[in-house]
Parts: sequence; C-alpha cells; structure tokens
Amino acid sequence: MFQRRGVWKLFAVGLFGSFVLLAMSCGGGASQKELDAAKAQVLEKDKEIAALQAKQAGGATQASPSPAAAALKFPQYPGAPPASIPILGAYGNAPPRAPAATATPLPAGATAPPPPTPVPAPAVTVPLYAHIDTVTPGLGESKYNVDPNLSCVKTGLFVRGQHIVWRMEVVETSTGKILTGDDATAKLKLPNGEEITMRYARHGNPATAGALAAWFWTAAWDVPMDYPLGTLDYKVTVTTKSGKEMTFGDPLPVRAPNYKGDVAMDTRVTIVPAGGG
Repeated sequence: MFQRRGVWKLFAVGLFGSFVLLAMSCGGGASQKELDAAKAQVLEKDKEIAALQAKQAGGATQASPSPAAAALKFPQYPGAPPASIPILGAYGNAPPRAPAATATPLPAGATAPPPPTPVPAPAVTVPLYAHIDTVTPGLGESKYNVDPNLSCVKTGLFVRGQHIVWRMEVVETSTGKILTGDDATAKLKLPNGEEITMRYARHGNPATAGALAAWFWTAAWDVPMDYPLGTLDYKVTVTTKSGKEMTFGDPLPVRAPNYKGDVAMDTRVTIVPAGGG
C-alpha cells in the first residue's frame, strides 16, 4: 500500500512540475512573482521526492539520535549484512502487560497471612572467586565464517558456527589478589568433553587503547554447525601454584518456570537457531 501511494505521489508531483515548467517556457502570461513562487514550489516538491525515494529505498526514516546515544559506538563491519538475531534487539509497540490476577476476597474479619520470608543460602567461604562472561568475537574469527553484527558485546546467545569468547577474572579471597598467568592455570571444559586451556593476556591495542588495554583470562570456541541447541553448561577449573583449586560455572544462573512448570527463562549461555525461531 505504501509503495503504491508513493508511486502515485511521484506521478502527481512530476505532472505538477511539468505543468509549471511548460507555463514558464511558453510564457503563458504569468507574472515574475508567480513564476518565482512556482519555482519555489518545484524545488520543495523535488525535496519531497528525494525524501520519499530515500524512504522507499532504506525503510522508514529514524529520528536523529540524542547526543548520549550518539556517543555509544560499537565496532560494526562495513558492508556486512545485519545478523538475523540483532544484539540487544527489541520489539517496538509490544502489547501491554497482562493485569495481575484478582485475588479472591477474604471473608469479613479475616486477615491474610504474611508472605513467607525468603531465606538466603548459608554463607560459604571459598578460596577463589571468578567472574566469567561471554562476548561476541571480531570479524573473521569463526572458522565457519559466521560473524556477529557487533563485536566484543556481552551476550549469552550464540548461533551455530559463531566464535564464542570467554573472559574471566580470578581473585584469591584470602589475600584479595587478582591472579595472573604467573599464579595459576585455568581450563574450560565444554559439555561435549572438549577442554580448552585459558590464557592470561592483554586485550585491546596498546598503541590506541593505552591504559584501557586490559589484562584478563580468555578462551574461545567455534560452535559446530551440528551442535545441539540449548544451554551450554560449561565449567572452568582454576588451579593455583600454591595448591588451591576450584571449579566455576555460569556465575549467576537464573532459571524460572512458566505457568506449565516448564523452564521459561534461563540466563546461562545458550545456543539458539540462526533465525531466532
């Protein structure tokens, strides 16, 4: 519908422009003031045509970003098509949230019992603590030639063929020391039995990043094209030279059931279909 309206609008504008130009070229008795006004209208219509053509070629125009939004620049690959699952994507005009169920009214004089107080798990003292996350890779790092649309962005969703990058920082709790490659070794174990030795190194180009070039532990893995979909329940074992050892998983996994009792939310690293369905 939009395209047909656009075509008819272009036709009408073109016809109007041709009429005005014909009147000017044939000297149809119009005054200079009228001719100048007609020229201004033609120029204005030319601008509308150009805007309409750009809109049809590139989709709906977007509002200019705010200064704060313009400052957020992520590495993008020029000329590369967008990924089928956009990083940090969102749906606009989502339906309103369903209203909460109305509670059954209590009998007259009755008092509702207080909700149970959540009880946290007992405090645990550990010799080592690790923070682990996963990020998208850079261009051309996947051996299957499956690239993300944004580089070095934290995410837990990956498709088959993508190159997953793990990042880790380990702290010895008794001393507060952040452990380096001189203090420990670390191995990443995947559910299929593969084991990858993590390495401690500097990341970011020191020549351009300067002090922002950070040091941390990393490992990487290309998801096979036939790998099962679902959560990737990895484990990382850190062993210090002083004899301390601890195995970590996803640092803060959150799982919740839906109304049927099935798991409807899982924040662990997950392999999803390339089409998002």
